[in-house]
Amino acid sequence: MQKVITINLNGQAYQVDEDAYTLLSAYLEQAKNNLLNNQDQAEILSDLEQAIADKLNTKLNSHKTIITQKETNEILKDMGPVESTHANEKVYDSQSNQSAQDVSSNSPKKLYQIREGGIISGLCNGIAAYLNINVTLIRVAFIILTILSHGIMLLIYSILVFVIPYAKTSQEHAQAQGLPHTAQQLLVLHLDFMNKKR
Repeated sequence: MQKVITINLNGQAYQVDEDAYTLLSAYLEQAKNNLLNNQDQAEILSDLEQAIADKLNTKLNSHKTIITQKETNEILKDMGPVESTHANEKVYDSQSNQSAQDVSSNSPKKLYQIREGGIISGLCNGIAAYLNINVTLIRVAFIILTILSHGIMLLIYSILVFVIPYAKTSQEHAQAQGLPHTAQQLLVLHLDFMNKKR
């Protein structure tokens, strides 16, 4: 018999066994310590908790409601270590010594609609992320094709809006761009986002 503990990851409740709780606590505490001097520590930790929660959700179903130590080990191994980064530093993948962005070509891409920054539904954002090109080019192409096809492209666009799913989780956002869903990749994405805001 093992003790079960309810935890809160980014506002979502999960039941984990005692050993899994110990592993998760140590991982998040280490991440917090490694990001101590980072001004965006709270946001990054929130993103990290959400990423772990997304991975925990894949382990649960209606017949399985408790996360075990073995599953937690797999998830944390998949997440990788959290190392502090600064805007001018290159982030390295811990296993291959390549930058995390260079690793993106090894991850399979999936087509999603991406609402963030979308004008209508985020379809153009999703296609641009999938093809790794500027979203403006996709939007211009849709407009030109709509004119040339006498509006048929609008019908195709409408169908695609209903067929292609939305990227709802951080893991799906990473898959849309073919990026690995690791702690270091979350830091890279966060740095990119912050640099674009400045």
